[in-house]
Amino acid sequence: RFYHEEGFNVLRLSLTGHADDFERLKRIKAEDWIADVKKGFRFLAARHDAKQIDLLGYSLGAIAGVAAEQAHRLEFARMVLLAPPFEVTAMSAMVQSLFEFENLSI
Repeated sequence: RFYHEEGFNVLRLSLTGHADDFERLKRIKAEDWIADVKKGFRFLAARHDAKQIDLLGYSLGAIAGVAAEQAHRLEFARMVLLAPPFEVTAMSAMVQSLFEFENLSI
């Protein structure tokens, strides 16, 4: 509500399997979470008042956001990744892909 009053449209995603029982979660694949992010991006992009779309992803949401951006060429204006579950090394392909973004802060 606060963000809406400040002029922001916010979409909170619950990744597939996270609100279900553990047995269902075991059958979920990474592609399902990437599809969730893609669907959310497309939903926001279809809004006439969407000037830009930013991603704030925590843990699995962070890595699903990066993976969806790469796999589907989504154009997030900014990405804030909180506690992403990937190893940060100089040779990591995931980390190297982040350097394509202007104004990157690590």
